[in-house]
Amino acid sequence: SGIRSEGEFLVIDINKISSTEYKSQANGMLRIDTRKKSLVGSFNGILAEILPLNLEVEADTRKLSFTGQGKKPVVDIAPIVELFKLGPALSPWIVDYLSASQVSLSKISGTIPYNKPESILQTLHAVAIVKDTEYTFAQGLEPIKAPETMVEFIQGVLKIKPQQPTFY
Repeated sequence: SGIRSEGEFLVIDINKISSTEYKSQANGMLRIDTRKKSLVGSFNGILAEILPLNLEVEADTRKLSFTGQGKKPVVDIAPIVELFKLGPALSPWIVDYLSASQVSLSKISGTIPYNKPESILQTLHAVAIVKDTEYTFAQGLEPIKAPETMVEFIQGVLKIKPQQPTFY
């Protein structure tokens, strides 16, 4: 890690930042504009010990915004879903009723206002591509199967869009 000055900017190189609570770690760089009291950053990390991702951040005195994408597919998404504490009304729809050979995070973005961090669920936007999908909408019924499904979480709503689905 290191800190250097570039004009009115303060540049911080981060070799490793980690969170045991979120089972995550990253390395990257922050560029702080000391006049505007804002920053931008770029990170490579591992989320929930299983998902490698690239993440870009911007922050000012009111909020932190981020955008990123996964670097490779994962098989088990439960540890990732648990991080966002979506609750019992939503989590089972992603974790328990969905099976797949792999899940790729195409996009994740959101904004966290410092005065209301819990509102992240209203700004969180995640898009995942699910391969070899089996999705159970109701107990006792056969699952809907699709070679690929787009799963999108946007403004607190989960959207599941199977491509070429079959149902028996």
